[in-house]
Amino acid sequence: MSGDAITNLFAALIGGLFTLAGGWAALRGQLAQESRGVARALAAELKTAQNMMNQSSVGDFYQNTLNFWKENGTVTDQQMLIDMFDHEPQDVLPVYYSMASKIGLLPASLATMTIEYHAKAISVNRIIVRFFGKRTLPAEQVQALAASVEVLWKDLNAMRPKLIEELTKFGFSRDQIDTDKNHRLANLNIKVIPVLGRIVRRLTGSGLNPSGTDRR
Repeated sequence: MSGDAITNLFAALIGGLFTLAGGWAALRGQLAQESRGVARALAAELKTAQNMMNQSSVGDFYQNTLNFWKENGTVTDQQMLIDMFDHEPQDVLPVYYSMASKIGLLPASLATMTIEYHAKAISVNRIIVRFFGKRTLPAEQVQALAASVEVLWKDLNAMRPKLIEELTKFGFSRDQIDTDKNHRLANLNIKVIPVLGRIVRRLTGSGLNPSGTDRR
């Protein structure tokens, strides 16, 4: 094999390796960026819900209503419950539903926490509508069901701040890490390419002559 052929072979091999590495790095970077975007969007929607609870009487209304049901076992205004809680989850949680197919991009534990939270949030409203708003139950059943809903309600209030924190942390904290990785990769390329060039020159220049016969 001639020196030119070896040079071309190594050039093609090195070029192919860098192309594969670059493509894989670009794909990983794109997926990582997309997953962080999902986390930031979900965190923003949850922050809106948290602000509503903190700055309005929504949270107090929920708790006072549950307390009344537990104590009295009666539902006084079923139509009001239907008007307030009978809605499509997609209308109340538009970001979550628009991101549903991408939640798998999140780390497993964060994806699980996200799905668990939203499943409980949807369940609370549906239980209130279906059992308190659309049915007339015996007092003891109303009291027992209200206690169960209260458990879900308290779980949601405990989970929400933690989920916001974890989604925000994942959504924003890796930007600097990825920037540092890109700098290290660029520096590595600067160092590796000249070394590979010297190897190719030695293989093609010192061991073989252009005709492909050994000079020694």
